[in-house]
Amino acid sequence: ILFAAAIFFSSAAIAFAGSATLNWNANTEPDLAGYKVYYGTSPRSGNCPGGGYASNIDVGNATSRVIGDLPEGHVYYFSLTAYNSANEESVCSAEVSKVMYHRGDINKSRSVDIFDYNIFIPEFGKTNCGNPADIDGNCLVNIFDYNFLVTDFGKSF
Repeated sequence: ILFAAAIFFSSAAIAFAGSATLNWNANTEPDLAGYKVYYGTSPRSGNCPGGGYASNIDVGNATSRVIGDLPEGHVYYFSLTAYNSANEESVCSAEVSKVMYHRGDINKSRSVDIFDYNIFIPEFGKTNCGNPADIDGNCLVNIFDYNFLVTDFGKSF
């Protein structure tokens, strides 16, 4: 089975549950039976499919999948395979990755620290959507955002 895929991430507002939305172009082979998404917190190693990934999901004929319940503070790596009606699986697509930052990591440095606090303080009380200091995404930088910052303070990866 021949297969080439490009996997794309969809952007969305901050999701506290930690999720990645994967999208790919459909395989046009007539005997396509489905796709498998492989993922984990380490880059692919060795041969693929498998190749050291901790998890995989058979997504059937879908061309997108939301992978949820991904804990914050890790980088996740993803690859995709296709399989045919004889259950023969292709090699993996190119690998993509997504960083699951801690909520309070406003500057995306992989560490919640004084620099995030210094970004947050002058934004307190402002009401503009899309403000990076608006951690909970409600278009208001307030005490709830501050609580996320304080809770995550000192976390890094």
